[in-house]
Amino acid sequence: MLRITPLVAKEQAILRLEGELRGPWVSELAKAWQGVWRRIGLKRIRVDLRAVGFVDERGKGVLVAMRQDGAEFVAADPLISALLEEIEQRRQLLAGSSQQQLNNTGVGGTDAAGKSI
Repeated sequence: MLRITPLVAKEQAILRLEGELRGPWVSELAKAWQGVWRRIGLKRIRVDLRAVGFVDERGKGVLVAMRQDGAEFVAADPLISALLEEIEQRRQLLAGSSQQQLNNTGVGGTDAAGKSI
């Protein structure tokens, strides 16, 4: 079971999660995320995972998507913290890969004469 508590303030939203992020609860988190994201737009969103004890592969996938959308995570459990470090490394790798592709195609990195901008 997973309890999802959205707390929305002026400049920031918090999604407090309690329980296990697995099975049907993964879809519920995705719905809650989309609801909060639409409601507050591009403001900061923090996801509080301090009371989460387990995340399955589908749950990890939702957390990855949330991080790519700009979510910030807070965790206390060492295993959840390690999972979040893995997600951040994956995000940075993808961001670096995207930048490398732009550089290889000459977009955003050189002028018409081939000089770096």
